[in-house]
Amino acid sequence: MDQAAKDLSKEIKRIKNQLREPGKSMLDLRGDKVCKYLDYRLEHLVSRRIVLLSEEQRYLLSETGPSPLRFDPEVLGLLINNVPIIGEQHHSERQIKEIMALKEEVAESLAASLSKEKLWATIKANLESHLGDLEIINEDPLIFKGVLDGRSVMIFFYNNGWVLPNNDLIKDLKYAHQRDCYPVFIAKKIHGVIFPYFKAIGVQGFNLYSALITPEDMAQYNKLNAKLKVYEEVSYVKTNTSYQARVDSTNILTDTDSPLAKFLDNMAMQLTLSDFLKNFKMSKHSFAGQAASLSGQKVRDALVRTDTKRNLLLGRLSQKLQQ
Repeated sequence: MDQAAKDLSKEIKRIKNQLREPGKSMLDLRGDKVCKYLDYRLEHLVSRRIVLLSEEQRYLLSETGPSPLRFDPEVLGLLINNVPIIGEQHHSERQIKEIMALKEEVAESLAASLSKEKLWATIKANLESHLGDLEIINEDPLIFKGVLDGRSVMIFFYNNGWVLPNNDLIKDLKYAHQRDCYPVFIAKKIHGVIFPYFKAIGVQGFNLYSALITPEDMAQYNKLNAKLKVYEEVSYVKTNTSYQARVDSTNILTDTDSPLAKFLDNMAMQLTLSDFLKNFKMSKHSFAGQAASLSGQKVRDALVRTDTKRNLLLGRLSQKLQQ
């Protein structure tokens, strides 16, 4: 290992140690450090794979590995373009092209599955076993309105997205508040710093950790992904060729043993619409305006700090990328 490689290894170790410190995250790094750490992570990921599409890169960097070392999805939105990354393993150009074509077929099929009205109707039909008078009132984001134990409920269903501590979350809460509805957030991932805030104002949230698609589309997704596995076997490719994503069937909405079904079943016991309406009004519709007496100084400061850090880092990265 030459001196440059040794220096880089030491710097990456310092970055990892900083990220593992209590209260620290990717948002605390300088823009150049974020870019350097991203290059390191991508090089590591692609060393065990032949092709990584941009969707796979985002998934692996933001949703896998130790939590402190994951990337913020909004930060990745700036840094990851739509160009696939090719590994440096010794594979023929033909093999690379064939694997990329198969992966693109899987990605296109999955994207179509996630945007189908049939999927929304399936989610709605399954939710109807938990809520009455259910209707879709918005498609992007997907929002359901229904009645549970005589109380109006609004479900913000971010099926393949994150709920982040930013103004979009405040808009969603305000949207429900203005309509006297109790908000429930179901998302692929809800940022961890949000849960203390939810608890403080009386809101519920659930992490899916997967993107849901219909059982029929799930079967098609598995069939297409199996092609990659078969290719791996017949071509003697020893590197992981499967499409990197986390997908599940909408059946988990009604499977009585699934955590999501249990969450929905227990929702009625947790509903405190009057508390939410009062508490959210006290928070002045902003993280910065959160009343200290409502949730304590730590919760308020964590929300404000996370939102501020993200905006600062996004600004620094934008300037760096324009240079």
